[in-house]
Amino acid sequence: MAATPIDLYNDVVRNTLVLGLNNKEPFSLNTLRIYQGSKVPFRWYPVRPTNNLSAPFYTLVSLSGLSLDVVVGARAGAEALLARQNVWTDSGLGYLEATLNLNTTELNAAISTADSYQTYLEINLTDNGEERPTYQEQISVLSVVKGPGTAASLPTSAVEYLTAVQMRAEFVRFFNNPNGATIELLSPDGGSSRLIGCNDNGTAQDELS
Repeated sequence: MAATPIDLYNDVVRNTLVLGLNNKEPFSLNTLRIYQGSKVPFRWYPVRPTNNLSAPFYTLVSLSGLSLDVVVGARAGAEALLARQNVWTDSGLGYLEATLNLNTTELNAAISTADSYQTYLEINLTDNGEERPTYQEQISVLSVVKGPGTAASLPTSAVEYLTAVQMRAEFVRFFNNPNGATIELLSPDGGSSRLIGCNDNGTAQDELS
């Protein structure tokens, strides 16, 4: 059975976590028991206040142009990340989803033989190329009795964050492609190519080079 995702309703105006659109009470990650070696699934909802006196107190923010980078590590001094998730999937239902892997070489080394380890989790939002933190909290990672399995390496930083429009432009879709869209297929040795598309008169475009 898959682990139940943790819903993070992130007020991106006040940079806080709340319990939901209809519940403005704060949510703390310290209400969870976070164990060494865990893989924690998250669903991240960006929300903004409605300023209503009654529910709903928040409304969802469009995911268009947004990307996310959730990191675990020290807050002061040189950057020394212990865990990271910077690849998130748009569910199409108003949230981004991913799993944060806490079984990393860096985090296991930091915990070492300690009973628990205090560190910080930070949510960084990139909105059309502009990055800023939208939440930060000190968390406690509990050591485990049975050691975690093979540790993973931290993911590297993304070179750039593409908008939804940019990503759609990278691929040919099953429908609603822009005018003149084609598929280019390369031979195994890369020396020849085949271009497939549709001509203006409706005939098949099939060019070899």
